Amino acid sequence: MVIGRIGKITKLDRLLMCWWAFTGLTHLILEGYFAFTPDFYKVNTPHFLAEVWKEYSKGDSRYVGRDPGVVTVEGITAALEGPASLLAV
Repeated sequence: MVIGRIGKITKLDRLLMCWWAFTGLTHLILEGYFAFTPDFYKVNTPHFLAEVWKEYSKGDSRYVGRDPGVVTVEGITAALEGPASLLAV
């Protein structure tokens, strides 16, 4: 759809478009879940993203403790970088 409107796109441009789409979705989904779900580690839930963050917090305890700096940075990347990356596509 986009390729027909722009014309010929190089392989590098296609690779970069895929990278920005992957990056944007990663920021929105993974980091957005952490930033906007404050009790992910307290609830015994089978939700996949909660399990991802529980596993990640084993290596960095600031995530379990909900360090304000970490939550702020993750919230900013989820709310600003994620959509900006998708707009770059």
